[in-house]
This record gives sequence, structure tokens and C-alpha cells, in this order.
Amino acid sequence: AYNSGGAEGVMMVHKHWHKEFYDEHGGNPSHEANVDYGTKYYAELKAKFDGDMIAAAMSYNGGAGNYLHYIQGNSHLIPPAKLEEMLMYAKRFAVTYYAYSGDIEILNHPLVRRN
Repeated sequence: AYNSGGAEGVMMVHKHWHKEFYDEHGGNPSHEANVDYGTKYYAELKAKFDGDMIAAAMSYNGGAGNYLHYIQGNSHLIPPAKLEEMLMYAKRFAVTYYAYSGDIEILNHPLVRRN
């Protein structure tokens, strides 16, 4: 899988932002390596944001810097299309998590309700 922004694989790992990962795999990581790396990266973001799944998901999608701009009230520093994508990703993440877990609290997360 590929997207127009340069991300690849099941976990949509971006070549530009994760160059070391791509270099380790000769520029063409396997599906398994992509899933392992993406999952590990998401877990690192989740730990960075004190276990907050939505914060980690928004950071995974839009970049930790853009996420921090957003929560600090500096959304004007984020390209409008990236901001819209990041906010929609948070909602899709929450809805999907709820569908599989049954945990309705995720839908009441302040970042989901905020946007």
C-alpha cells in the first residue's frame, strides 16, 4: 500500500521521516517488518503521551510536532490539509477502536470530541 504523501505498507510508514528503517531494509521492507516497525513506533508514541491512544494516533498520522502545535493552540502552524487529515484520523481511530473493543469511553476522549 502507498499513499500520495510517501508512506508505504500496511502501517503507512513514511520513507522520509523513517529513513533509518528503510535503510535497514534495503529501501524495501517486508510487510512483516513494516507492521513490526509501525506497531513499535505507535507504542513509543503512546508511552511518550502517557498512554493516551488518541494522542499517539494523531501523532502517528500527523507527526508529533504537528500534534503538539494542535494541543498548544497553534493549529495555524499546521498545513490545513494535514490538520484536517489528523483530526479525521483521530475520529476514525476512536470509532474503529470502539468497534473492536466495545470501550465507549474512547468516543468521549477530549481530543475526539474537541475536533
